[in-house]
Amino acid sequence: MNEIFNLRSQAPPAPSRSSHRRDTPAVRLAENSADYLSDSELLSLILHRSRSCSCTLDSARSVLDSYGSLSAVAAADLRELQKTDGLGPANAAALHGAFAKQ
Repeated sequence: MNEIFNLRSQAPPAPSRSSHRRDTPAVRLAENSADYLSDSELLSLILHRSRSCSCTLDSARSVLDSYGSLSAVAAADLRELQKTDGLGPANAAALHGAFAKQ
């Protein structure tokens, strides 16, 4: 009887890294298309550096809130992007470069 109780009281196993990675924007983009991602998820792919996925999603949402739309972000010049809260110089340059030849 104690064995059954011990089995039931154990915490479930932690999700594997592979199952967590399948839910990232990068993996969903690779497996599907950009149509399966929100604008903030697309921006987070550009902003992704050494920060966590949730942190880049928060930054991307903040940028979208500031500009109102992805097309407005794409139309912004580098100086405007550099003044945007949540973007450092490297991410401002990455966004500007990503949209420069649009």
